[in-house]
Amino acid sequence: MPLYFFNFSRASKPETSPFKNEGLELVDNDAAWEEATTACGEKLREMDGSLRPGDGWKMEVTDAGGKAIFALRFTTESSE
Repeated sequence: MPLYFFNFSRASKPETSPFKNEGLELVDNDAAWEEATTACGEKLREMDGSLRPGDGWKMEVTDAGGKAIFALRFTTESSE
């Protein structure tokens, strides 16, 4: 099975990935997408209000060779 890495970075401060550095073996890119979207939802819950207007973060999914497969970006803004 292919190996995928999930790399999390926050605009205001670097943080570690929610996954182990060894990556995850998953069936295919569709499974990696599902894992990434689930992890992003969990990460938003973990932030528990600490994400502020003008802040943002990104989860990048890469393959075993470091090639980017997906990137999920979350940005916030204020209407004021």
